[in-house]
Amino acid sequence: MCGIIGIIRKHPAVSGTHPVPSCIPFPSLSSAFKSQAHRGKDGYGIAVDNSVSYYDCTDKTAFSTAITTTENSTARSILLHNLHAVVNTVLQPLHDNNSFFLYNGEVYNWQELQQHEGIRARNDAELVFQLVMKKREACLPALRGGFAFALLDGDMLTLCRDRFGEKPLHYAENKEFFAFASEQKALAALGFTTDHSTGQQPASVPAGHCLRYDIGTAKTTIIPWHTLSLPAEINGKKQGIASRIASMLLDAVREQTEGIGPYGILFSGGIDSTILAWLSKQLKRTFTCYTIAYQDGNVSEAPDAMWARRAAEECQFPLSLQIVDDVKAEEAFKKTIAAIESTDAMKVGVAASFFLAGQAAAKDGIKVLLSGLGSEELFAGYERHQKAADINAECLVGLATMDERDLQRDDQALMASTIELRLPFLDQRLAAYALGIPGEYKITSEQKKVILREAAEQLGIPKEFCWRPKKAAQYGSGMDKAMARLAKKKAKTRVEYLEGLR
Repeated sequence: MCGIIGIIRKHPAVSGTHPVPSCIPFPSLSSAFKSQAHRGKDGYGIAVDNSVSYYDCTDKTAFSTAITTTENSTARSILLHNLHAVVNTVLQPLHDNNSFFLYNGEVYNWQELQQHEGIRARNDAELVFQLVMKKREACLPALRGGFAFALLDGDMLTLCRDRFGEKPLHYAENKEFFAFASEQKALAALGFTTDHSTGQQPASVPAGHCLRYDIGTAKTTIIPWHTLSLPAEINGKKQGIASRIASMLLDAVREQTEGIGPYGILFSGGIDSTILAWLSKQLKRTFTCYTIAYQDGNVSEAPDAMWARRAAEECQFPLSLQIVDDVKAEEAFKKTIAAIESTDAMKVGVAASFFLAGQAAAKDGIKVLLSGLGSEELFAGYERHQKAADINAECLVGLATMDERDLQRDDQALMASTIELRLPFLDQRLAAYALGIPGEYKITSEQKKVILREAAEQLGIPKEFCWRPKKAAQYGSGMDKAMARLAKKKAKTRVEYLEGLR
């Protein structure tokens, strides 16, 4: 996970298709960088037109100075990158002649692709850059993981996101500039807000799409490189399908945790996080389970605290349990709102527990957290799946809308503490397989995610944890109770309370 920012002058001061009589200064790039500096602290890079400079983790002040000096330049483009290094420290922007590349993400099969394509690369960023230069968008279906990147190649800018939208990328434009960034708050710092005269406002590059911006014509084109669709329904016995799920989950966890050192798991004691912890233990990984639970005064202990303790004790998982009182909860809500750029009560309630887990993990020197996000959509974990006429079609709809509903929220909640989020359930092979599982294997009138629970049993997980009823993150952690209690103390509705914390 990293932070990327880019801004391109629509009418360059140098000779070109759109010369202008005066050069308009760039907006505050320093403020934009500061707004998402948390996205990476392991190194920095800046490209001003064709000139690239790099700064190591001790040179943040020099990097900030370099940014400030560019704001009055006559350059056509400025690209900024701050690195969160998990596999090798390779500073960006990467470049080759007149091509410049900014990358945020993790492609887990990069070494396999490196060997297959005969490419020499030190990490996945270098591999993706070389592949994109070699094959353009044709290489993207082979990439397993979450990513967002920007390629400035002569007069063409390409912005691209992974198939599900695990990594964020936003863009905006006005009469003078076209800009893009990992977080919308960076675009706001650059002065890009809703233009009421034109109706233009910052937007997200859609998941599974590439955006092309032609600098010469100032025209934007958005094209899909991946389309979510339902595969043919699997014709097989339930036991065999459950066994295949178990095997694919093991492969996904193995691939996403290979060589990254100690990591954490967002842990509720529910089926999804218990599977991740169980497989991590089987793989002999070094990991810690992080659980957040609210309790204050006469409020009963949150369900996640009880279940996390029981699961950790019986399965011998290392557990870090943080009990949150009213004071800590309010502080968390305030910081979470700033991190996720929203006061939506449901989003804040979910994200607050992730934000606190990220803080705890960062204090332990952890750089990566695993989450069970994606399981509900793939294996029919919601009430709406029980009501659906076509269960897999409903799974597909949910998967297609995870980007705006869940993924951006969780990314920003954890990156506020410079923690990378990884999602084994969104492994593309597992997702494609799960969408073909017969709906009646997934859900009944009495139980959700049935086939996944049976796969967990096959893995050897104790039955009481396999069949624990689901609790949404904000309810299991008790953060919904904290929000209601704090709002009531101030005689406000939840909406009024959260707005007051901005």
